Amino acid sequence: MDVINLFVEPIKQIIPKIPGAFLDLIVGVIVIKILVAIVRHGVKLLKIPKDLRGLIITLTKLTSWVILTIFIVSELGLGNLAVMLSGSAVILVFFLNTSVGPLLADIFSGLSLISDPDFTVGMKVQVNDGKTEGVIRGIDMRKVRIEDSKGKLHVIPNSLIEKGVWTVIERKAK
Repeated sequence: MDVINLFVEPIKQIIPKIPGAFLDLIVGVIVIKILVAIVRHGVKLLKIPKDLRGLIITLTKLTSWVILTIFIVSELGLGNLAVMLSGSAVILVFFLNTSVGPLLADIFSGLSLISDPDFTVGMKVQVNDGKTEGVIRGIDMRKVRIEDSKGKLHVIPNSLIEKGVWTVIERKAK
């Protein structure tokens, strides 16, 4: 009988809280949609580069959903689970800071490149000590795509470009 009570008692405590948690979920989803719309509009007004806009919007969504999840789990009386979620987030950040150095280097370099007015999509550039020359076709959080005069697409990690020197050959590609 004690084993059954171990499972039944927590369920009895959670069931009355479910309608409130469900209502909070609905309100939270609406708030997240409004917040993301505001952020999306704000980054356009601030004329933030298009690639960086996507990152900001994604981070806003991710952060909002994590906060909403922790809030609802806490409201259901599962405080230990909320603590575990928070702790997992801390462990994830620690992991990213220690074990994924090259990934982070590319991401931070990508942020720098995306915000640099002398390195934008459509410009003809020379990178990697002159080894690669062509038109920038895309910049994302990890890589830059440069198309050379022969139509070959060179995909280069952001950190390699940011560490080196690049030369702007032509501001507007033909």
